Amino acid sequence: MHVKIGIPLSLRIDDDLIQLPEGIAVNEDTMKYFLGILLSEKNLEIVTDEENPKDVDTAFEWKEQGVNFRLNVFRDRDGLAFVMRVLASTIPPIQEVGLPSDKIWQDISGLKRGLVLVTGVTGSGKSTTISSLINHINLSRKTRIITLEDPVEFLFQSESSMVSQRQVGQDVPSFSDGLRSALRENPDIIFVGEIRDTETASLALSAAETGHLVFSTLHTRDAKGALSRIVDMFPSEQTKSLCLQLSFSLSYVLSQKLVPRSDGNGRILAMEVLKNLSKHMLQDKLIGSVVDKETKEKRPKDFNKDLAKEWADIRSNFLKEIQNFEIAPNLYNCFNALTFQQTHCEQRVKDDIKGARVRMESLLNGKCGNRIDLVKNKCLALTR
Repeated sequence: MHVKIGIPLSLRIDDDLIQLPEGIAVNEDTMKYFLGILLSEKNLEIVTDEENPKDVDTAFEWKEQGVNFRLNVFRDRDGLAFVMRVLASTIPPIQEVGLPSDKIWQDISGLKRGLVLVTGVTGSGKSTTISSLINHINLSRKTRIITLEDPVEFLFQSESSMVSQRQVGQDVPSFSDGLRSALRENPDIIFVGEIRDTETASLALSAAETGHLVFSTLHTRDAKGALSRIVDMFPSEQTKSLCLQLSFSLSYVLSQKLVPRSDGNGRILAMEVLKNLSKHMLQDKLIGSVVDKETKEKRPKDFNKDLAKEWADIRSNFLKEIQNFEIAPNLYNCFNALTFQQTHCEQRVKDDIKGARVRMESLLNGKCGNRIDLVKNKCLALTR
């Protein structure tokens, strides 16, 4: 529901904003009456402060009907206005959310660490998707879950996991303060309602790097935009290290939108999924470029089909070994970050692509040279 002085009440129905038929324009007295019911005394003082008015983003519970609302109150040139939307009373099972494949939520809910971002415009169902994923973990795994929300939208009941929900502005001063505090509280999973600033982004990435599973949201239109949005939060001199950090930490980006059904009956979830496949891609890269290169030098030029099976076994053994080889994921993550950074440089410095590639090679040698040697030695040992 959209309420603004001088205009009748309007409702958003299936993506269209529709004024109530024969509605009466809202005046200042009506607005104050509404806000007196919906806001606490503290929040009412904040939005009506003439000298330093601020927006208020909060929740409202209609206890008699068992309905919760999310409420955002702000000022425009005509005075106070607010937007209120209904929140689901229960968290839907993840199977009913509408993800493109069951494998996606099964994979995400099984993660032990990493960063999972859900992106989309306001009202696209980001909170519903994340809450369903977290509640599935709550029901199926024995973990410690901490959420930082502004405001709290869905209420979790501790099941197999222990869940603590904290509201920004009430239980903690900010997302960054809450996240810093959460890291001292031995969590397995952290939900940050939204990454809004550099400090929160940095802490979320660090938490994912240090063995926590972190969920959060961003307001971007697609999955690729989420990466650019995070990179643009930081100074340009930190871009290289940030890209490396993202390649280590980022597990999934789910970019979603609610689109009208073909029959006109409501909306349905459309989702773009970006998954970090670094481990599998690394195996292909190493097996293809390192193993083959070394063995072609060792084998005679008339290497023939009779040896194909033997060589396939060698490659298979190497694959099994490298799955548990700690260096391997880190090595590919560096390759992955370099590719992203090169693209970033090419977009911003089109007249100096060659220089960008030189910087990439320099970073590769500086960060991974010793790791490459170790992987090669491991490979050679398997082929002897």
